[in-house]
Amino acid sequence: MPGAATIRRAGIVVRLRRRVGRVDSRDWEGQVGKDLRDGVQWLKAVVAVLLAALALVAYLYLDEPGQEDGLRGLALDLLPEVILVLILAPIGYYVLQRRGLGKGMDPPSDEDWSPGKLKQEIVDAVAELPAYANPLATSAPEVRRFWPSHRKVAWEDVIGNAESLDIVVVYYEQWIDDNRDELLSVFQRGGSVRLYMTDPEDVAAIEATAARFPEHDVERLREKIRGTARKFEALRRQADSYNAHLDIWLFPGVLNYAAVRADDDYVLLSVYEHKRERRIDSPAVLLDIKQSPTLKRFWDKELRCLTRESRRPDELFSEPEEEAA
Repeated sequence: MPGAATIRRAGIVVRLRRRVGRVDSRDWEGQVGKDLRDGVQWLKAVVAVLLAALALVAYLYLDEPGQEDGLRGLALDLLPEVILVLILAPIGYYVLQRRGLGKGMDPPSDEDWSPGKLKQEIVDAVAELPAYANPLATSAPEVRRFWPSHRKVAWEDVIGNAESLDIVVVYYEQWIDDNRDELLSVFQRGGSVRLYMTDPEDVAAIEATAARFPEHDVERLREKIRGTARKFEALRRQADSYNAHLDIWLFPGVLNYAAVRADDDYVLLSVYEHKRERRIDSPAVLLDIKQSPTLKRFWDKELRCLTRESRRPDELFSEPEEEAA
């Protein structure tokens, strides 16, 4: 089956063939119009030459000794410039427009402008468009980078120099292990991490969320959430910085995206799959919120609402062994 891009390209070619095909039926009228335009241009050139000749005659008539003052003197000053413009104007038009010189172009022949040749060149150019050409492709400055998989994100570029992180996620245990050095550096710089996760004690929220993670049952998912909080706290303590701060919020609902905001500069956004298979595989996009006040207001609003609707844990999550003891 042909792809959507191929079908779209074929449609463009067909429409162009229909449209430019009408030109053939007007070849004669087009040639007459071209001849008329050429005649008008030559007429303008002849008129310019005649005016230049009249101006020269006037200059010679006025150019008498002792007549350099008043209007006669002004006319004598202006007429040479007028004559020069009238002579150079048609020459410049012919050189630059008719001959195509000065632009790295060869002089066009009448065949180059024939409707049949133009039609064929348009159709051939469209037919050679690559299949991946997409008029909807974006060059928006707000979109900094894109990764086809969350597992491919270059996290050192996203959080490597951050002083504060806002993280919205169901859990991030393995992610913390994979990016331990960068996260530890945030705390060592006296930075802060504000962490929003699904509330493991909210039965409706945790059960609805667990349905998206078929590799985990509800209890395993609860432990993943608690483990994420414990690992962040361990990094904060290891940083040994008085200013390092960790703020944990538990959201009583289903989170439909994962996001990491680094300072007030970037947001790494990835959506949750309706049903994933063994590991995360959704795409991720890095948004530059400095480029858009609207985008920044949106994320400020999101975090403000999450904070308002979430709760802090009653106490820091302890290790499973300590809970059993």
